[in-house]
Amino acid sequence: MKERVSAFLREHELLQAGGTVLAGVSGGADSVCLLLLLKELEPETGARVAAVHVNHCIRGGSADADEAFVRALCERIRVPLTVRTVNVPALAKDRGLSLEEAGREARLRVFAEEAARLGCSAAAVAHHRDDAAETVLMNLLRGCGPEGLAGLQPKRPLPPTEAGAAPGVMLIRPLLCVTKREITSWLEARGETWREDETNAEPGAFRNRIRLEALPLLEEIRPGAAENILRLSELAEETAGFLEREAGEVFARALEEASGASAADGMPEAPGTVALDVKRLREADPALLPYVIRTALAEFRGDLHDISSAHIDAVRGLILRDTDGAADLPGTRVRRTGGKIVFAPPEPRGRTAEHPETDPRRAAALPNMEFTVRDRLPGEIFPENPYTKCFDYDKISQNIVIRRRLPGDFLEVNGGTKLLRRWFIDEKVPAGVRADVPLLADGSHVMWIVGGRMSDRYKVGPDTRRILEARLTERETVSGSGPEATSPSVKEQ
Repeated sequence: MKERVSAFLREHELLQAGGTVLAGVSGGADSVCLLLLLKELEPETGARVAAVHVNHCIRGGSADADEAFVRALCERIRVPLTVRTVNVPALAKDRGLSLEEAGREARLRVFAEEAARLGCSAAAVAHHRDDAAETVLMNLLRGCGPEGLAGLQPKRPLPPTEAGAAPGVMLIRPLLCVTKREITSWLEARGETWREDETNAEPGAFRNRIRLEALPLLEEIRPGAAENILRLSELAEETAGFLEREAGEVFARALEEASGASAADGMPEAPGTVALDVKRLREADPALLPYVIRTALAEFRGDLHDISSAHIDAVRGLILRDTDGAADLPGTRVRRTGGKIVFAPPEPRGRTAEHPETDPRRAAALPNMEFTVRDRLPGEIFPENPYTKCFDYDKISQNIVIRRRLPGDFLEVNGGTKLLRRWFIDEKVPAGVRADVPLLADGSHVMWIVGGRMSDRYKVGPDTRRILEARLTERETVSGSGPEATSPSVKEQ
């Protein structure tokens, strides 16, 4: 199994040599296996391992025993451990969430905070193949589209929390290539023990009923059902990616057409709105329309939280009707006016709380960077590093800024120009994350998606004379909200 996980890590480029991976360890079999494997693979991956345990205050003495077990395990294998205590029942009550939702929110917040504190390149969780099949089945029963059938992915950006984003940190799932049975067999063969969470056997929770009742019944009816579900998931991932790319093209044309019409009639749309040309939308393949609507909502709101299929259908009805009208969605009012569909805030223009990209209560802090301009050294090598990048200083045309995305942002990729919005779609960056991704920009040209891709234009080449070195500093941020930016100070040496 160790070899399979190692190959999976390489295939999906889940770890970075020289970086640190933060493993979430509950004390259950899955997370114990994850921690042991990551520790044993340290010499091969070059990624140091740190651990974090969250005490949810749900199971009383059992939770305390879980914490003690994880402390002993990390001490035995010499992995640094952080323990955080979160009163999840109180959080669930305050937020009106289920215990499962509140626990997930708490864990993600702790992961983001600890990853930022430790300078981690990745945060690892212990989802395996059985979890992936359960997730697909749950999404199917909830009434999802192809994107929901895609299920769990090997990696994705760590979602932002109220404490902000963890720039460049990926949430990774190294165990998606193995089953629960393989995990427990591997641990038993090594004489390892683990903790059992008795809440996993409670029949009331939705996921537990899928795990304990639905999937075993499906396996009894048709052996191999779980693997068939996972094959469907892989096909759905490819299909959803294609539909999102095609929908992005339709969205761009409809956006451009509406913008051109507004300029021609001298009535530009109000700031903070997204307007699409109805004729262009109607010309598109009907199968793409829900995806175009999702793209528009993600562009306007910054995420798709609380958006259901009923909301998508309501907007589709506005597009297909022949008269004006409006629909109220969570955080958005969509109106059909003339030949346009306009996505706007539901509140008067003076209020911004419903628009995540301009609401200072929801916006993540912008990262702090240190900049140095210097001459290129003979034979200098520039290793891959998610926190430090070197740019060709003489190719910068304007004053660089650290900010979040703006309409028209682009970068150069593989010899061509690509809109940042298209890059997000192609790289499957979740819609809810895009608004908080920090950027280093030269005007509308994105030099660096911080922690990730650089624009090809600014890469150091044979003719580079001067270097701009940008270093993402740890534990320091500058406040910012929406698309507002900070102008870094650049010191020449």
